[in-house]
Amino acid sequence: MISTFAWFLGVTKFSRRYFRATGFLSKRWSRCILLALLCLLCISCAKVSNAPTGEGKNIERAFYFWKSEFKLSSAERAALSATQCKKIYLKYFDVVWDEQQNATVPVAVIRWIDSIPSGIEVIPTIFLTEESLNRTPEDQIKLLARNCFDKILSVHSAPKALHELQIDCDWTERTTKKYFLFLQALRSRLPKDVLLSATIRLHQVKYRAKTGVPPVDRGMLMFYNMSDWRDIKTRNSIFDAEVADRYIDYVHDYPLPLDLALPIFHWSIVYRNNRFFAIKTNVAQEDLRKQIAMHEVSDSKFVVDRDTLAFGLPLLKGDMFRAEAVSAQSVTSASDAVLRRIAAPSLTVALFSLDSFSLVRYETSTFDSVWTFRP
Repeated sequence: MISTFAWFLGVTKFSRRYFRATGFLSKRWSRCILLALLCLLCISCAKVSNAPTGEGKNIERAFYFWKSEFKLSSAERAALSATQCKKIYLKYFDVVWDEQQNATVPVAVIRWIDSIPSGIEVIPTIFLTEESLNRTPEDQIKLLARNCFDKILSVHSAPKALHELQIDCDWTERTTKKYFLFLQALRSRLPKDVLLSATIRLHQVKYRAKTGVPPVDRGMLMFYNMSDWRDIKTRNSIFDAEVADRYIDYVHDYPLPLDLALPIFHWSIVYRNNRFFAIKTNVAQEDLRKQIAMHEVSDSKFVVDRDTLAFGLPLLKGDMFRAEAVSAQSVTSASDAVLRRIAAPSLTVALFSLDSFSLVRYETSTFDSVWTFRP
């Protein structure tokens, strides 16, 4: 805005001198032109004021931990120390629908092998499947919330009291009512000083009029898993800049304070007869290149040449692998783009996830760059 105003003053002085020296325009017309320039200034300032402002943001560093055993490897401990990260969003359990019991049940409950490192804050996180919501009768939703809350307390082993609880659910329009009832029931059981947050996916940001805005204190914008990984035509389901561009301009006015989650994980997706067959986590492009029973048909895509066994899968000739990952440049650019659109002056930026297989692919300087706001 300052540079725009300086430009206006310069143009004004030049215009006055030119008009007086040449007599090209009358004094009346000179005023009209100056008035027009003033209008342009106002429009320019209005555009600038709509852009993200602020010389900096207070960014809290965090990782997600998404395993069923809490056991930190030496690389994971080193990453926490090197990055000076003090917060972990730790998945306590999944909530799924069990056909045999005809009820929602907790599965993959975290087992404590290691204790929480000193100085690390743990944010209990539970993954709630949409099917579990859809199958649970509406009059049982409050009971579901109570059971989840009781389970969280029974699992919680951190030395400090809870400061935040996060729910991860990819709800849609058909489950909005039940999900929001669940969140409200859970909120009623939490002390007032404990934050309740929820993950927010990009489609829930853009189509908020249909999916609604969850009744929580904060949202965690998941800036990944943007495309359908089951579709063989998808280029990269984890992160695709072109897909991100369709959603990112809806972030700035989302009616919740937002935190940000970014991907550093990788996987390979297997297709058989052009249909989804399996996902193999932590299988990278370089792992596929080492396989003698398959060949690379394009960047990131591999075809199996003969029936074989690889990565714990019985593979048939013609099966296709698509390796997906996010480069250091892409994750840094994504952070820059989103942070410029999030209005909150203070937020958490969490990386998914704290895992030795993921950490080895990035320099610590990449994480530092992701956790830096560049206006």
